Parts: sequence; C-alpha cells; structure tokens
Amino acid sequence: MSASKIQDAPVQGPRFLESILEALPNPVFVKDESHRLVLVNDSYCRLMGQAREEILGRADHGFPQEELKVFWEKDDVVFATGEVVENEERFTDAFGRCHVILTRKSLHVDDDGGRFLLGVITDISAREQMEQELRRSRDELDARVQERTVELSRANQLLEEQDRYRTQFLSVLSHELRNPLEPILNALHVIDHVGAGSVPAKSARAVVHRQVDHLTHLVDDLLDVTRISRGKIQLRRQQVDVADALTRTVEDHRALFARREIDLELRLPRERLLVEADPTRIAQIVGNLLQNAAKFTPSGGSVVVSAAREQDFATIRVRDNGVGLAHDMLERAFDPFTQAEDTLHRTSGGLGLGLALVKGLVELQRGRVEAISAGPGTGAEFVVWFPTVEALQPELPLVTTTNGRHRRALVVEDNLDAAETLRMVLEMEGLEVEVAHDGREGLAKARAFHPDLVLCDLGLPVLDGYEVARALRADPELSSSTLVAVTGYALPDDQRRAMDAGFDRHLAKPVPFEELESVLHGSARHH
Repeated sequence: MSASKIQDAPVQGPRFLESILEALPNPVFVKDESHRLVLVNDSYCRLMGQAREEILGRADHGFPQEELKVFWEKDDVVFATGEVVENEERFTDAFGRCHVILTRKSLHVDDDGGRFLLGVITDISAREQMEQELRRSRDELDARVQERTVELSRANQLLEEQDRYRTQFLSVLSHELRNPLEPILNALHVIDHVGAGSVPAKSARAVVHRQVDHLTHLVDDLLDVTRISRGKIQLRRQQVDVADALTRTVEDHRALFARREIDLELRLPRERLLVEADPTRIAQIVGNLLQNAAKFTPSGGSVVVSAAREQDFATIRVRDNGVGLAHDMLERAFDPFTQAEDTLHRTSGGLGLGLALVKGLVELQRGRVEAISAGPGTGAEFVVWFPTVEALQPELPLVTTTNGRHRRALVVEDNLDAAETLRMVLEMEGLEVEVAHDGREGLAKARAFHPDLVLCDLGLPVLDGYEVARALRADPELSSSTLVAVTGYALPDDQRRAMDAGFDRHLAKPVPFEELESVLHGSARHH
C-alpha cells in the first residue's frame, strides 16, 4: 500500500488508520505479492518478538524454511482465488518459542490495482496448551482407570481363586475326615459281634488305632498351620546333630516305605553337622518330606535322604523317582491346601498341608526350602538349608575389662519395653549401659559414650540397623566395638546382610539368655 494512498485515507488520513490498527488486540499484518510485510501493528511486533524496523520490508522475517513454505503456499491461494482463508498455523518466534495461531487472510486491491494480503491473527497457543493438558489428563485418567480395572480384575480373580480353594479344601477336609470313620465303624461292628480276644477283634482294634492316629495327624496339621500363620508356634531351639535327627526320623518311617515296597536309602556325611533348631520340628519337617515322597512314589521306586555341608549351611535333601512336579506346581507346592494330584479318587489322600508346614517350620528356624523337578514322570527333590552353628555363632575369644572399668554397652532398640528390660539385664551383669531408640540417636550416643559392645535392632526408625553398623565401622574411634544385631529378621538373607553391613553376631529375637551371656563374655570379630 503506497504512502500516497494512506495519505488519501478519509478521516485524518494515515494516523487514523494507524490508530485503528494499534487499537486492535489481535496481531495484524499486510503483505504484498512478494510476501514482504508492508504494514504491521504493535501486537504483531510483540507476538514476533521483534521491532517494527526489523520486520517491515522482509518476507516473513527469518522463519524456518519449512514454516515459510507453508505460509507462502497458503498466501498464494488467497492471491490466486481472492477467497478469504482461515487456517491454523504454527511458527517459531525470534526467541525460539513455538506458537499456535489462527490466521484469517483476505485479499485487498487498492485504487492503483495493487494487491495486498491482510492477515488478522488470533494466538491460540494457550488454548492449544490447555487442550494438550486436557488430553494428557484424560490419557492419565484413562491409564489409571485401566490400572484400577486390571487391579480389580486381579482382585476378583484372587477372590474367585480363594473361594475355589476354600470350596475345594472343605470338600477335601470332609472327604479326609469321613474316610477314617467308615473303617472305624466297621471295626466297632466286628468287635461287637466276635469274641473280645479273637483274631478278628484284634485286627479290628488295630484298624481303629490306625484310623484314630490318622485323624489325629490331620487335626495336628491344621492346628500347626494355624499357629504358624498367627505366629503362635513355640520353638525350643538347641544344637541339633543333623545326622542323628535324620537317622531317627528315617527309622521311624522305614516301615511305611517297606509296606509300599519303596526302597529308602540314607546317606550321611562323615563330618558332624550342627544346626540351631527345635529337634522335634526338624523331625516333623523331614517326616513330612518323607511322607510326601512315599505318597507320590510308586511301588518299586526309591527315595534317597542325604545331608551335606554347603558353605555355611547344612542341607537336607529328600529325592524320589516318583511322579515329579510340573513347572507351575513348583511355584505352588508349598501353598496350603495345594494338591499335585487333583482327581475324584484322591488315591494319595491328605489335606495338602504337609509341604506348607515344611516351609513354615523351616523359615521359623532361619532356613529355606526349595522344590526341584524336571517335570512330570522325572521324580522330585526337596532341599532344606539351615545355617550351621559355626555360621551363626563364631568362636568367641575371652574379653576382659580394661583399666578396672566395667565394659560399656549401648542398646539401640525402638521397642521401649524391650530396650528397658535389656538394659536391666546388662546392668545386672555389671555393664554400664546407654539406650537409644532410633538409629540417629544411636550413632550420637555411640560417639559420645564409646561403647565396647553395641546391641542394635535392624528395623529402626530414621536410620536402620544396617546403616548404623556401616557408620560405626567407618568411624576409626568406634570401629573396634563389637556389633551384635538383635532382631526379628532372622532368615539367612537377613543374617548375610547383617554380616555384610559390619555386624559381628546376629541374634534372633527372642534371644535366649545363654546366647546373650556368650556375647557378654566374648567378642566375635569377623574381620
């Protein structure tokens, strides 16, 4: 648009036109047919981030080439057709910011025949960003809904599975409890109708005894599973010779294998293997594994029971050449009420509690158990690991007091009653004692008190026991202190983590006084 034409504009000429343009909130521009900008308002300059003199006379002032190509193609449509075009465009301003704009372009021809493109811009970047946020929020909501749907589906499947297990268990329980009743009733009928001392009467009484023993075993299993799940089972730990325990248990079950014509072999190590466990529960563990092997090994098969030392563990293996286990059963073998044989006849019988009891009793005594099988028809092996006494309690050289003073002990325990009673026990033994109730307080008191002995829980607030041990070992003034973990975390992995963190001993709660006394009269340095 020529300056002379602007001068001829009505109502105060060009200033009036400029006032109109500047009053518009929308960015406005005018281009000639060469795509050069000949007129812009302040809103347009602010949108582009450039001064007016940097814009006028230029063809879209330094836009990226791919953006220019799009703009010019759309401009050429207006110049060619004269139609009003409204479209959404994207461009990058001088500061590298990306804008989304809605541009309305129209063709204007002046009195001299000059052809110009008038563009009015609405910046919709905020709207676009809001729409993107809404889409993102919707996608996130959809994803969360999908996650919750999947979780609900899994929960429903779990409930259905639990309901199925419960129904199956009640059916099995009814079956197993009713089965002994029939021979008992038959035996009682025989006893009532024959002489008391006759052979049939003696046989009938033997039947009653066997079936009552079977019922007692079922009830005991149910009670033990309940006690383990509620943490109510009582253990009487002592040093147990693995070979002796295996010998007695195998002999107790040898008649069962003889009746079923299954060869039973016992292989024992020459060295002595000692573990700290409840001997009655060890017999129960091995007995359940033997009964399981007898149940799933056919007549003419064989079962091998063996023991060995594997690093810091005593292993007990019960291997059979029976029906074996499918891969999915290896995962579920130790679940309560799980039966590898799931048929109407249930020739093997039982409630599916034997292996669940094995797992619970093993883990209560700091061990672990694993089922191994190459698949159906290949037999199965059950392996139990117990930490040896040597691994749990290294030999403790005698420690004496120095400079005529009692040894100092620091108790770090967040259970107030446990901390206070342990303090009383230690003071009765003649020790000077400090108590802390979280890891950070424990470190502070250790640095001020310089204890000879630190009895530290693992599950502490603020800093856990592992962090406390590592910090004490890193402090030159405290690195010689004897560190003892006193904790309810008593599995082999917990024990290894404690030793790796710097503890010298790992004592499982509740700690027998004999073990505590061995600590008070010794120092187990493992480095």
